[in-house]
Amino acid sequence: MFSWTGRWIQFERSGFPEGSGGPEFSVLKIPKMTNSGNVLGGFLVQHQVNHFWSAAVGTDVFSRGEHAYTPSILDSLPPSNAVEPSAGTRTRFTRSRLTIQNTLTFSPKLQSHLNLQGAEEIGQNDTLLAGNYPTHFDRNRGIFNFSGDAVYSDARITAMAALGFNRTSGFDVQLAPRVGASLKVAKNTIVKASWGQAYKVPSFYAVSDPVVGNPSLLPEKVSGLDAGVQRSFLEKLIVTATYYHNHFSDLIDFSAQEFKLVNRTSVRTQGLETSASYGFARYRVNAWGTLLDWNVESSGEPLRDQPDWQAGFNLDVKLPKHVTASSSTYWTGRRYDFQIPEPSIQSVGGYSTTNLVIGYDGLRHTSMFVRIDNMFDSRFHEYIGFPDPGIAVRAGISYRIR
Repeated sequence: MFSWTGRWIQFERSGFPEGSGGPEFSVLKIPKMTNSGNVLGGFLVQHQVNHFWSAAVGTDVFSRGEHAYTPSILDSLPPSNAVEPSAGTRTRFTRSRLTIQNTLTFSPKLQSHLNLQGAEEIGQNDTLLAGNYPTHFDRNRGIFNFSGDAVYSDARITAMAALGFNRTSGFDVQLAPRVGASLKVAKNTIVKASWGQAYKVPSFYAVSDPVVGNPSLLPEKVSGLDAGVQRSFLEKLIVTATYYHNHFSDLIDFSAQEFKLVNRTSVRTQGLETSASYGFARYRVNAWGTLLDWNVESSGEPLRDQPDWQAGFNLDVKLPKHVTASSSTYWTGRRYDFQIPEPSIQSVGGYSTTNLVIGYDGLRHTSMFVRIDNMFDSRFHEYIGFPDPGIAVRAGISYRIR
């Protein structure tokens, strides 16, 4: 089996830059201008070697180019030292990847996956700061990833053990083990738990950006566990609740005090996630909620843009004549934010919004949709100084070749 993928996206954007205080507090009413484009091309070949082994080989190339101008961000007139200079940038990022995927079926109950991936990333950036100070970086790095797992599943239990391995040029080897299981303890009740470790290597932007970049950044690591229960009632109502606990070391985060990206030595998060889903006839209702408690043990600065709670529900309807409709409502609690012109204001949020999507797929190759965001025209701020623009309407068409 052979498949291929091709994608090209070109777009222009303008608006107040991040951290500027938006239209309400920005000192300079000059927008940030961005012109960027993405190109992706690749193919995948899949083959069933025998009843025991199936394999897939894929390769792709992704390239992104961007021209941007960011005006100076001032805290007042005349400005103090807390100023971000203007920046005119030209960037190019290219990634080439080769992936080999293997599925080994030992028995109807036991399966294993072995995946290998090699990649090369190339990043280039030319920036002119404050109209007078040019900066340049040109970096490339090789990446090798390996992951393997074993999954056992029968009518009562599903268990999994996995190990990931990453080697990125310039960084130490990173390992990511994971184990998990779900057990059917009663006819309509499942309990599940998992534990794992993961990592994230700093991006080219994180280490090389001329304003907030930090070449001393280390990969961030996290160790986490979760445990939960799922209960179904009359095969129509499904309710779940999950507790999670994560401990981050060297978390990559923006420091408003140092005005650059830094590693947070130790960060703990824990919380509860709940959901309920009920389906009947042509309708399905889903509701969910999350509670988050965090503690930055290595710093007095709070985590930015992390609300203590979120909740929502959505209604999906299948209407006659290939028409579908989906409505979603979200509630979000307050969270810490930072904007240069208003450092005394440190929290934002506490809002709700409702969206509606209507789709049609009655044509052989074509489907269409209309999306209405914030359909009740709620007035709120996601970030300090950035009011929501109100009702927004989008429409789209997709065409399938075959």
